[in-house]
Amino acid sequence: MALTPEQVQALAHQASTYACQALLSNEHWQEVRDQKFAELVEAETLRQAAVSVDPQQLREGGAL
Repeated sequence: MALTPEQVQALAHQASTYACQALLSNEHWQEVRDQKFAELVEAETLRQAAVSVDPQQLREGGAL
C-alpha cells in the first residue's frame, strides 16, 4: 500500500516534532538554545542602539 502525499507530509511533520522534542529535552541542546537566545537578544540590543544614533550629531562630533 502506497502512502499519499498528504500521509507522507503528516508523517514527516510528526517525525520532525518528535525530533525537536528530543533535542529540546537534551541538556546540551538546552544550553545551545539558551546561548543562541542570548546572542539574539544582544544583537537586537546593538541594532536598536545603532538605530537610535543621530547622524547629524555624529557629523558634528557629538557623543553617542
